[in-house]
Parts: sequence; C-alpha cells; structure tokens
Amino acid sequence: MLRALLHPEHAHPVASPRPLPAHITQPLRWCMATTALDARQRATEMAVLRSDNPRALVGELDDRLLLLSVEPPVCDRLTVPCATAVIEEGGSIDTAADLACQAAAFARLYGHTPLDARDVLPLVRLLKQGTERDEDFLCRSLGPLRGDPRHAHLLTTLRAYLRHGMSTAATARSLYLHRHTLDNRLRRIRQLTGLDLTHPLHRLRAEIALLLTIPNRPLSAGAEHGASHRVGAGGGAAVSCFQPVGLEARFG
Repeated sequence: MLRALLHPEHAHPVASPRPLPAHITQPLRWCMATTALDARQRATEMAVLRSDNPRALVGELDDRLLLLSVEPPVCDRLTVPCATAVIEEGGSIDTAADLACQAAAFARLYGHTPLDARDVLPLVRLLKQGTERDEDFLCRSLGPLRGDPRHAHLLTTLRAYLRHGMSTAATARSLYLHRHTLDNRLRRIRQLTGLDLTHPLHRLRAEIALLLTIPNRPLSAGAEHGASHRVGAGGGAAVSCFQPVGLEARFG
C-alpha cells in the first residue's frame, strides 16, 4: 500500500477518501521518487526537498523519498538519483509513483538526474522485473557476477565503466583506482561474463542486465488491497487508503 504523506494525527489507514491539506487547492500533477537510500541519506535529502518544495507533500516510501506536488518539483539540489513522473488527469498516484521509482533506476545507472520518466517510458515498460526469463537473461549476461558477493567490486566497476562512456580514465578516477587495476578488472569481467563491451549488442545486454539488478521494487501492494489513489479531473483532489509515514509534514 502506498504510504501516506498526510497529517501525523491520522494514526491508521482510512477506508474513505480524506481531503488533501488545505493549502493544496489544485489536483496533484507531479510525483518524484529517489532510488533506495540509507537512513542518513533520507534525512539529509528530505530536508533539502522540503526546503526547495515548501508546498509539496514529502515523505518516506520504504527506503525511498517520495514527493507529490501541484507544480514540477525542484530537485536540483538533491545529491542522489531521482526521477519525476506526471500524474495524469484522473489517473492513479500509485501508477505515477511506480513509474517514478522505475525511472529512478535509469537515473542511477546513467548518472542523469533528475530524470523525467517520459524520456525513458518505453524502456521502463520493457524492464518489468521478476520473471523467470529475466533471471535467465541475467545469468547469461552477468554470469558469476550475478548475486556473488565476491564479485561485487566487478559489478560496481562495470556500472561505472558504462556510466562514463567506457572511458577508462574517467572510470578510474570515479572509483579511485589505478589504471592498471581497472584494466585487470575489465579483463576479469570479460573472462567471467563473455561480454565484449566494444560490441554494441554486448554493451546493450550489459546495460539492461544492470538495470534489472538495481533494487527497484514496484508499488504493487496497493492494487492487491484494492487501494485506488486518484486525482480528480476537476478542481478537487482526494486521497484514499493512505497510511501515514509518522513524519511531521512541513507545509509552507
């Protein structure tokens, strides 16, 4: 279930729609989500978001930050990957939040943030996780790098190498590695995976596999419980079945 960004006095999920805070008089139109963050990052970045978006709803969604607003969110001062999605008129907030979370994976992999989910929408639709075919593809593409903690440093190296356009100099600087160490890691990656990153198809396979390995849980629980968070087509907006996050919202 999508966790609420409502007043802290609402101690339990509600079965009937509650109005949004009084200062929000127009339908919510934007959703922003970060990638997974640790507790310290969430606290720091939440303060930034609330400062830059004083009239938005900002809170935690599991280990992410989520923002809902009438106007396009201001994310320029965030230091973590994030993505924004449009809440379509009459559409579901859950759907927009899920799309923003999925797009944030692209922002993380490619170091492009904030990212508008509309720019990667076809790719997001293709990269639905959790199927047996996905797992087979991951094993074929990443080999023993997949799920083996002993090779975590190689997976990190592969991400950085692709993010920096396969520039060994830029990759070495970003990972604080000597060029020879990086060359050895890249050689080892090729031996273990069979990927020749100079080949466009091999490079595409690696990028898709890395996107699929980024922690990026979809927001599907709400649908299982019949929850429907929708934005009205008229001037009013209502939120149903929201569960408070227990944070004190700072509304300007």
